[in-house]
Amino acid sequence: IEVQNQPAFTGDFVIGYDGRIQYNYLGDIPIAGLTKYEVQQVLEKLLHQYVRVPVVTISIVAYNSKVVYVIGEVGRPGKFIMRGDMIKLREAILAAGLPTRTAALWRVHVIKPDLNHPKVRRVNFRRILYKGRLKDDVSLSSGEIVVVPSTVLSKVNDFLSSLLSPVTRAASAAALAAL
Repeated sequence: IEVQNQPAFTGDFVIGYDGRIQYNYLGDIPIAGLTKYEVQQVLEKLLHQYVRVPVVTISIVAYNSKVVYVIGEVGRPGKFIMRGDMIKLREAILAAGLPTRTAALWRVHVIKPDLNHPKVRRVNFRRILYKGRLKDDVSLSSGEIVVVPSTVLSKVNDFLSSLLSPVTRAASAAALAAL
């Protein structure tokens, strides 16, 4: 928020979880659901008691409330902040540290959560990543979840490893004891 020729009223303000900004001299101001122009009008009206002719300019520095989630077989699963209204699937998975070796790239799922009718899209990410078919790259909107599953062979391998782990540990201990 910039108020022309008024540095005391100018600054960067974060919108809280309750949709309010904490503004100098004016306290908490509710701005949830307002456009930049509407926020400008509200502030000009409120600042009129301190500034004779307030000229307010609003700029959005970052969108921290718009996120996508990437889980499963990626380097860094988690929540990723979007810089606009949408992000491509390729960009989201790259931000998550790329798929692991055990990722089943041909059956990546994009889930749009909804209490009554969640939507699930299946995407062959292998075509996008390794064949460069960008027309298959889908746009993600805020709140969507990307699931990169593991291959069946990696699940079998994990199961066998956990099953045989006590046996291999015992064999290693016996080999060390024999030395």
